[in-house]
Amino acid sequence: MIKKFAEFIEESYGNRTPNEIAEIDDLAVKYFGTTKNFKLGGYIMRDGTILDFSESNMGSDGLDRYADHRYIERITFDYETDEKISDIEETDIWEFIDLGNIRINYSSGFDLAQPMTPEQKKVIYQYIQQCARINRNGFYITIFKEGKAIEHFDYDKIYVDIIMRDLDRYFDNASNK
Repeated sequence: MIKKFAEFIEESYGNRTPNEIAEIDDLAVKYFGTTKNFKLGGYIMRDGTILDFSESNMGSDGLDRYADHRYIERITFDYETDEKISDIEETDIWEFIDLGNIRINYSSGFDLAQPMTPEQKKVIYQYIQQCARINRNGFYITIFKEGKAIEHFDYDKIYVDIIMRDLDRYFDNASNK
């Protein structure tokens, strides 16, 4: 039996309501913006949207990724004015991943905590293909739960279908436990 995404969410950060999760998503898109360029991306969200971590929203040239993944914490609090942006409880990198978003490290791999949505699978497939064209130094996937690495895959060569199969098998097996 394959667990549904909602069951994984309940096991990890069950204290977030669907409305809070939707607001976190909206705040992230509003703060960072989106991109189609994996090189600039920080996360792939559940709907397949890639968050733009080039900091072009902060005046950068937008030609490279400058923001650290931990900057996801900035979506609920304005550090320049010391004011909350939203009434929602702040989030962090680990919760954002546990909520089903995928942290990408362009050309070397990615981190996730949930089975991918169909939208994420399409985008991740393209991401891995692009990484395979430019990266000859291997690839990794780390699966986290509540900020702790619970599984890690290393690949010397990048074969998209093998990587996708390994992920499907991992989450199929995890749901049967």
